[in-house]
Amino acid sequence: MAGRDNLPDIADRLTDHEELENSYNIAPAISPDGSQVAIISNKSGSFGIYLISAADGKFLRKIIQGENTAEFEELHILKPGISWSPDGEQLVFGAKSGKSDALFIVDVKSGRTRKYRLGMEGIYRPAWNPVRNEIAFVGNDGANSDIYLYDLETDSLTNLTADRFTEDQISWAPDGESLLFISDRGAYPDIPVPAPPDSVSIDQMDIYKIDRNTRSIERLTDTAFNESYPIYSHDGKTLIFISDQSGINNVYLMNDTLAAPQAITNVLTGISQLSLSSDDVQLVVTGFEKSGYDIYALSNPLARLEQHLKVEPAKWKTQKPPELRHRPSHRDISTMKVSYDNYVFTNYGKPAKLDSVQVPATLTEEAIKDSTGSYIVNPYKTKFSLDLIQGYYSFSTQYSPQAMAYFLWSDMLGDHKIFLGTEMQISLKNSDYFFSYSYLPRKIDYNFVFFHNAESYWGIDQYGLTHLQRLRQLGLGISASAPFSRFNRLEFGI
Repeated sequence: MAGRDNLPDIADRLTDHEELENSYNIAPAISPDGSQVAIISNKSGSFGIYLISAADGKFLRKIIQGENTAEFEELHILKPGISWSPDGEQLVFGAKSGKSDALFIVDVKSGRTRKYRLGMEGIYRPAWNPVRNEIAFVGNDGANSDIYLYDLETDSLTNLTADRFTEDQISWAPDGESLLFISDRGAYPDIPVPAPPDSVSIDQMDIYKIDRNTRSIERLTDTAFNESYPIYSHDGKTLIFISDQSGINNVYLMNDTLAAPQAITNVLTGISQLSLSSDDVQLVVTGFEKSGYDIYALSNPLARLEQHLKVEPAKWKTQKPPELRHRPSHRDISTMKVSYDNYVFTNYGKPAKLDSVQVPATLTEEAIKDSTGSYIVNPYKTKFSLDLIQGYYSFSTQYSPQAMAYFLWSDMLGDHKIFLGTEMQISLKNSDYFFSYSYLPRKIDYNFVFFHNAESYWGIDQYGLTHLQRLRQLGLGISASAPFSRFNRLEFGI
């Protein structure tokens, strides 16, 4: 910890999660004129998009309220992205909206939104081209995640990468002709080159640049560390990014005058999500301090090269971790024999090598197809399994000992659930028990309930004599729930 800075000591704190009584203030995007910052915050409980002042962090207004309706069901806080139009009048972001993700453009002044469904399961990290009326984003079509370009004027969508690699955290070059991104593609920068799965490390991210016209890809970093959130200075000469070279995420700069990337921060708790003002004077970042995320503004980031910071590796990177101690009777799983009899191993693009003693299972056409050549559909057979057994016992001097047991059964698909709760007494007349069955395979859920309660008490008859009496209650119930969205449903019960 010695020698490292706390974020508030080197940057201006624009939000304070302790004062706001929240935990997330993230995804900063500074406006083209440098006066405002768009962020995602849960200051009101659920996540929304807000505008704050770039000077003092004052909350100016809420642009979008998320998580309250199906229209903005989820704002993707794990892969957030907000971007300004070049004229500073609109914002673009991606959100889960009903059946799939959508790209939203909101007018900053009026709050009016336009929604674009682009046939994507996921839309993340949108970035507005600073020159053209087009938006780049990371899209997931259900099979692969790639970088896409959406042209707002022609309403056309283009897949720039179309490969099996991961691409993330995109940003435009100042001239709008190329995009920066991080990827696990390793030594395979060009799209046509195939790569077997074991030839790249999915845990290693480097920075790449792709030309929007030729789609050629250039590798910009080749290190043993993870780089993230790359952006250009507005003259296009300096690359600003985050690296975990020291074991802690810090901001680094790289240009032609430097022999190697140079750190300009040495913080204790890490930095993420960079946004640079148009005059390169203010670098807005997300930082973690005191169990919460906040927005910070770092002044004159390019001038910080003159400090010649030297960031020492974190201790966890240089020290050998202590050996775990265990009892002598502890079973060492490293010596346990593992059977691979039911596994078939294969190399990518090559046929599997089967042991000579193995005989591949074969199915005849008659066993799997009918007379028309169609595959035979076998109906699903409901089979219940016991998922939960739970019990408790209590004793007090005022009441007699009590004990309850609970049982829960369900089938493999979760279409049927049975719940039973009962007192652990032999006499059914004197015990409480509860039975319910839930029918769940359709859109409308149905629940059926039967219960019995028995309460014993001392009563006085007409002659003034006390007797132990019993009050029994039997009940039946049925209820139904019909959802319209994640936030609205109709319920009925008797």
